[in-house]
Amino acid sequence: MPINETSHMKVSLASLSTQSVSSDQWIQYLVKSLNTATLTLALEETEVGVNGWRLLRAPRLELVRKFLAFRSGPVFEAEAGMRLLNGKRVSAETYLKFHESLKVQDFGVMAMDLLADISVDRVYEKRIRGYQDHVWGIHPTIQDHGGDMLHVQVRLDCAEAFAFLEALNATVHVNVTPSSRHVAPAGETIDMFA
Repeated sequence: MPINETSHMKVSLASLSTQSVSSDQWIQYLVKSLNTATLTLALEETEVGVNGWRLLRAPRLELVRKFLAFRSGPVFEAEAGMRLLNGKRVSAETYLKFHESLKVQDFGVMAMDLLADISVDRVYEKRIRGYQDHVWGIHPTIQDHGGDMLHVQVRLDCAEAFAFLEALNATVHVNVTPSSRHVAPAGETIDMFA
């Protein structure tokens, strides 16, 4: 049975806190570029009735590339009938139009917590604490199990957290969990693209 997207959120990152804004020009650029960035999340239902939110698109996490990937990713899955929108099979074009049409909500009212799980090559260990002369204002959790990789977790709740991900040059998985905050998912209907 295909994955069925039953609800969606498109969230603007423009209002993210810019705590500890750096004097480093590259980090300033990364933080400022979030003014036009959005996250797209979908509530997915599987054949066993398991529902869970998934981050489909986000800046700097390679999710845009994966979203549009050749022969893989959500757009391909929609075209191949492996991913549905509200129980309906749609073409890749319709799927993209639908996601582009979602109403943008403010990050501050999003009812989800985002936690990045990061596998970092040990050669980038210094970047976990800071980038060049900049010391991160966020507090990642670091687990060292020996070997070539470190496991790092960081909450994606401020602009600097996204800059941190970019500086690490690492493999990132984002866990999406409901929070105590509440916002209704965007009002949407697939019928407008039928």
